[in-house]
Amino acid sequence: MFSAIKRLFDGNKSFYYESGALKQEVPISNGKINGTAKEYYESGKIKIEIPYIDGLKQGVKKEYYDHGGLKEEIPHVNDLGNGKAKYYYPSGKLQTEINYTDGLEEGVKKRYFENGKLQLEGKYESNKEIGLFNFYYESGALEGKTVFIFGKKNGTCENYYESGEIKQETLYEDDIVKGAVRTYFESGGIMSEIPVTNGVLRTYYESGEKKAEMPIKNKKANGITKCFFRNGGLKTETPCIDGKKQGVEKTYNEHGEQLSNTTYHQDEIILK
Repeated sequence: MFSAIKRLFDGNKSFYYESGALKQEVPISNGKINGTAKEYYESGKIKIEIPYIDGLKQGVKKEYYDHGGLKEEIPHVNDLGNGKAKYYYPSGKLQTEINYTDGLEEGVKKRYFENGKLQLEGKYESNKEIGLFNFYYESGALEGKTVFIFGKKNGTCENYYESGEIKQETLYEDDIVKGAVRTYFESGGIMSEIPVTNGVLRTYYESGEKKAEMPIKNKKANGITKCFFRNGGLKTETPCIDGKKQGVEKTYNEHGEQLSNTTYHQDEIILK
């Protein structure tokens, strides 16, 4: 941000807000930034401090919240992030820590809840996620886990209820979802099977009976969507084209008796 003002100039260069308050102070010698460049909030409190040597960031860049607390600190060598960077909540509690090598995220990244408990943990190589990433609830319980290969999700991504029961399963291949996404009730029964692009979306009652089925084509409802009572009886059947109701929707009672016919054209009722 300060490098844009490099020029053949010696001394301290100052910039101001329209109000007249000091905005930036930049020490320059031999036409390059040398020393600690500073930026301020209009209130006068320090916002950013960056040490420079011969126009390159050398040392720890620090950024602050407007209340004065430290927001982030990132070590730099030869203008690039190098070393362990730390980011903080406004309260001062540690939020994230990650190592940088030549400006790229490298090594284990950890993110924390404000109560200090771990929220995320995973490894980076050359700025890309590698291997297993774990995600946690604020209570400390595992919320989910995902495997990455060179920054892309691969394998089964699992999400959990705070109780530890499986909540959702999604199979990935190079960041592309394969097959149906499956969700579960906390009691263990399947809640839904959701195709990514084409197939049949199915939902279930917690007791296990089928609740609805919807043919999907190109990520939209196409065909007859059916809803069912717990006893298995048909509740409604609705024809759809490209995600909109098109044709005669029929409804039934639990005894199988037809209750109504409603004609739709592109989601709008034209006859009831």
